[in-house]
Amino acid sequence: MFVPLDKKEELSKKLKNLRCQGRRLSFSWDFSNCPYCGNCKEEYHTLNNSEIHFRNIDSSKSKAVKDISKSWLEFLLNNCKRNKKLFYFKIDYIELNKMNMEHFGFEQAVESVYNRFFRSNILGGSKYFFNRNYNKIVINNIYHDRSDSKENHEYFPWHTGYKINADHHKKVSVSNKDIIFLDSDHKYYFDKKPDFRYESQFIQLIDLILGTVRQNIYYSSKDSFKNEISMIIRPLLKTLLENEKNSYSHRYRRYSSISFFPKTSVMDKEKLFIENYLEDTKGRYYNSKKIQMPEFAVKQTSLDYFKP
Repeated sequence: MFVPLDKKEELSKKLKNLRCQGRRLSFSWDFSNCPYCGNCKEEYHTLNNSEIHFRNIDSSKSKAVKDISKSWLEFLLNNCKRNKKLFYFKIDYIELNKMNMEHFGFEQAVESVYNRFFRSNILGGSKYFFNRNYNKIVINNIYHDRSDSKENHEYFPWHTGYKINADHHKKVSVSNKDIIFLDSDHKYYFDKKPDFRYESQFIQLIDLILGTVRQNIYYSSKDSFKNEISMIIRPLLKTLLENEKNSYSHRYRRYSSISFFPKTSVMDKEKLFIENYLEDTKGRYYNSKKIQMPEFAVKQTSLDYFKP
């Protein structure tokens, strides 16, 4: 997910205020400072402060978590429809069954693949979203959800920024080459310095986007609520994956991109490690994919019918 620095504060406040399931005008991290504390209860306020994580969201979760998830996804669509320019996202799916994993080493093969494609995602997204309007693209910081395997990887914590700068790309550079790993629960930072509570919310947002996209494409869960919230972004995915035209198709494409690699099997080691091979997307990535999750209506139920 890409967030322009001049939009970061606005995006932070929007996501925070959408946690308020009352008037949705202003949300305070502390109940004691809640502007609506006369009508709000501390137990509800605490639920509104929950971490949003797609994997943990299901039909049994609190109404607050469900409502915030819906609000954030609707906010995502409105960012596109209303041309808000608050954030952009690019998702690259890597189909490992079409690649010879031996080329990446046995011990940390998946992590090595991730490291290489992580860099290509940053470069590809930077150029796709900003190349037309800017002569120079400077990435101040790169944030990532905490992960022992990635934090302890020999290259991942520093190599992406270093490599982008070392290659002297014409437009893209990274100010801080060291990745900042964040706890995805924003409450972790309430008494920490530096305070990354807002950046942590961004991790939650992209997790929610990734989860609902994956649910649509692969129908990975039968949970009714996962299906329900995944339907919110279905119009965007119909445009990106099935090339369906609607009133906002051009804007959906302006703010989001989903690709799959490789288009055909790549078993040749030389190809995978050719410089800029992954950044040159022509013929190597593909964008069309059949959505497997069936249409799901809100409050839909499924029945068996028997007749004697």
